[in-house]
Amino acid sequence: MSERYTRLFSLPENLYAEGSPVIIAAGALLKDNQTGQVLAQLKLRSISEKDIQAVKVCLYLFDTAGCPIGEPVMFDYLDLRALRDAEFGQKTPVMVPESKARSYTAAVTEVVFSDKSTWTADGAEWEALPRQRTLEGVFQDTELVKQYKITVGSNFTYYPMQEKGLWFCACGAVNRVGKPCHVCGRTLPELRAIDREQLVRDKDARLAEEARQAAEEKAAADAQRKKTAKILKIVIPAVSTVIAFVILLNSVIIPNGKYNKAISLMEAGQYKDAIAAFEAMDGYKDSTDKIKACETAILDGKYNDAVALMDAGQYEEAIAAFEALDRYKDSAEKVAECAMLEEKPAYEAAVALEESGEKARAAIAFAKLTAYPDAKKRSLALWDEVAVRDTICGAYRFTLGLKANGTIIATGNKNIKEYWQLDEAQHWTGITAIAAGDHDYIALFENGTVGCKGYIFERSDNEKGFNPYLLEKWSDIVAISANDYIYMLLKSDGTVIAGVSGHDSVVSDWSDIVAISAGSQHIVGLKSDGTVVAKYVGKEPEKYEQCCDVSTWTNIIAISAGRNFTLALKADGTVLFAGNTKAVDVKSDLLQCCEWDDIISISAGSGWAMGLRSDGTVVVVGYDSICTDVSEWTDIVAICAHNRAIGLRADGTVVAAEGYDSDGACNVGGWRDIKLPH
Repeated sequence: MSERYTRLFSLPENLYAEGSPVIIAAGALLKDNQTGQVLAQLKLRSISEKDIQAVKVCLYLFDTAGCPIGEPVMFDYLDLRALRDAEFGQKTPVMVPESKARSYTAAVTEVVFSDKSTWTADGAEWEALPRQRTLEGVFQDTELVKQYKITVGSNFTYYPMQEKGLWFCACGAVNRVGKPCHVCGRTLPELRAIDREQLVRDKDARLAEEARQAAEEKAAADAQRKKTAKILKIVIPAVSTVIAFVILLNSVIIPNGKYNKAISLMEAGQYKDAIAAFEAMDGYKDSTDKIKACETAILDGKYNDAVALMDAGQYEEAIAAFEALDRYKDSAEKVAECAMLEEKPAYEAAVALEESGEKARAAIAFAKLTAYPDAKKRSLALWDEVAVRDTICGAYRFTLGLKANGTIIATGNKNIKEYWQLDEAQHWTGITAIAAGDHDYIALFENGTVGCKGYIFERSDNEKGFNPYLLEKWSDIVAISANDYIYMLLKSDGTVIAGVSGHDSVVSDWSDIVAISAGSQHIVGLKSDGTVVAKYVGKEPEKYEQCCDVSTWTNIIAISAGRNFTLALKADGTVLFAGNTKAVDVKSDLLQCCEWDDIISISAGSGWAMGLRSDGTVVVVGYDSICTDVSEWTDIVAICAHNRAIGLRADGTVVAAEGYDSDGACNVGGWRDIKLPH
């Protein structure tokens, strides 16, 4: 039977970037000969003093000619408890979407420790560490190696080495420069202080003393030999017969009996005892082959036990049993098969959700599966259908649009455009959604990563402009939202990452979220069951936290968070409102939106609101001075309320109505081919 997997490529051993808490010990690219799927495997080694809980890696793929292909593959190793020197990851396959991939480079981009602190890569290059030399290779003198071990310790087999902020001890342990060895307690200066010339002198003195002792022992032995020879002339004839019998007894009779006993143990299935018995015979007859046969029988027994667990539906125990076999027979394939069988009910439930038309719930369900190769692809395909992804958005004195070809177009105040490097953002490609706050803008790319520019993502005290910042630590993102200094990211598994002024954290108690919206001081999420969750993150909760009074809302199909108030669209086309209308910037006439009907889309702005009706017209309530003249708008398919009103027509053109701080941001008359909502 042919091998299931073909090795296409192997990484150089021990890749390291200075400061990293892990070493990429090894890696390979494999092809599944049954399915044609290409997968990568990495073996990572912890060199951190803190336990590692999760690791994110990025793989860059290349074809046969060594040319880059496809998007970088992001992968998370989760739920780890990797102690120092532990190796992990080698049994977890990373599915490669490009079947033409024939090599790759790898980088660790983020490490999360058990105390929830993180290490993030700073762009340092991952290079192979030099191989540590053995003492034999350095000294080229067996006796000098022996003298080194007498001086340092018998368990030392390597010559100490320093590289990239690490030092490699003579015992083989990897340590940070400036710290003692965490295994033997030695220090690098201490080991380097050992003088080679002194070792040579000590070796010569030891060899001279050993030669003297050997000469004395030889003289004593010669004297004893002469004395013994006289005695043997008398004794040998008498004992020769006894000696012959003893030789026969020791060389044939006794070993054959032990061999037969070992065979009996083997035939009785007592393989460990049989192995010990055969090993004690030191190669007698075919005892070495019998040892191998016993070891194989033990592995066969463990393999059969694992298969029995698998057949009994005890998949978690079966996975542990197969992993313990370390790739014996097809144990690696059985691990993957068990994982799929364990997830089968959840996979079938996700399929049923999709077939019943509950696409958002199905997308989340597929995203939570890790064993099925097509689960992630199916999840992302469903999110492409159901995720709310804006293609027009407004911010402080500028407006952004997403064109059908996946690029950005921008208009607004000239100084603002230069200050926020809007022209540079227009070179981004492969974008599926855009969002903007007052001082930042972000883009969602086709591969589920996020690009951004702005005040809340990267800033230093001496920096007045804005720099690009590719958030490589974020992956599997399916929707984005931003407002003022707040940003939100929706992951494919229905969880949310939200941040204020650049400090992001997972909203751990939110799950099954299908849509998100960021307000100026609060965040809102729509759950798959049509209910809504909200959280206030501002500094005046006593004044504005009423914008989060959404716990009783049901049968909701869309949400929008504005400046200190929240709107929700019900399935019947009516609108709900939450907020403090007594606050200065939330007017009571906003409540008129609750009288709307036949609404298919909503957008909350800075103290005012927009609604899109099924006939393509738009209604507005709120501040009288803000973009209320939308009565002539027709054929509208998407809306955005910020400091101005923005509408996307069915033909891909855009209209805008002046508000405050527009300053050129309404110059959208020449826009064409703007991406339409799905």
